Amino acid sequence: KYAGRPPLDQVLCETAVARSKPLYGLETVQEHIGAMTALTAAEQEAFLRAACQSILDAKGEKKDPFAPLLNAYLRGDMAGLTASFARDRELAKKYMPAALYDKIMTGLLAERNVRMTKAVAARLAAAPQRTGFFAVGAGHMIGKTGLVEALRKKGYTVTRIKAAVAPTIIPAAKPAKAA
Repeated sequence: KYAGRPPLDQVLCETAVARSKPLYGLETVQEHIGAMTALTAAEQEAFLRAACQSILDAKGEKKDPFAPLLNAYLRGDMAGLTASFARDRELAKKYMPAALYDKIMTGLLAERNVRMTKAVAARLAAAPQRTGFFAVGAGHMIGKTGLVEALRKKGYTVTRIKAAVAPTIIPAAKPAKAA
């Protein structure tokens, strides 16, 4: 949940079910968690410690560590998403070796994107007369290894669907409390 709202995945799933739309996964649960289980226990611990410490540090500075990413996502701002992930990579160096961060992101994003691109293409090929709607996390959409670029290279048209209601932009810094 973010700001008292259900996760976007849940909202999209419930909307599809309410509209009698078919639902399909782009990967299995095992494939999804495989990026993390492929890491050694020490690498998993380092990643978890880094994630927790970066959140604690941001909160100590009265910043919302997720606001830049969330706001870029809500605006459909691909450049903003890319910049947010680049900032995260730079910040991660404070908490873990850059090589470990890159290894983790390769497993979490790049390698999974290859599999998900194949799944999307297969689903579209199975029903060529239909338009498909596919929802993925923000990191899967950006960059040279992202789904948007990969699908366009395969000749597909990829279009962002705008929210039916205006998104609520989250302030990056929390206002100071009055004394």
